[in-house]
Amino acid sequence: MKILMQPIEMYCVYDESGRVDPLAFRWEGDDFTIKASLVVKERKEVRIAGNFAIDYLCDWRQGERLYSSVIRWDRRENRWYLYKI
Repeated sequence: MKILMQPIEMYCVYDESGRVDPLAFRWEGDDFTIKASLVVKERKEVRIAGNFAIDYLCDWRQGERLYSSVIRWDRRENRWYLYKI
């Protein structure tokens, strides 16, 4: 997987306990835009330089091709990133 760490627009839901589940994202690259629905396979809490984040291992489809990537939510900054693809 290639590390990108690019900011993305995320559509997500929160349950009553405060758990966050990503549903879909939008990312504008240099030459193209990706809009995709996510299927979350794994959720993992990580700590980077004192910041807590949650990594989501996700599958998503662009056309006929299936991708696997890591979406990261920085809880302190409340920002979403396309971390690895």
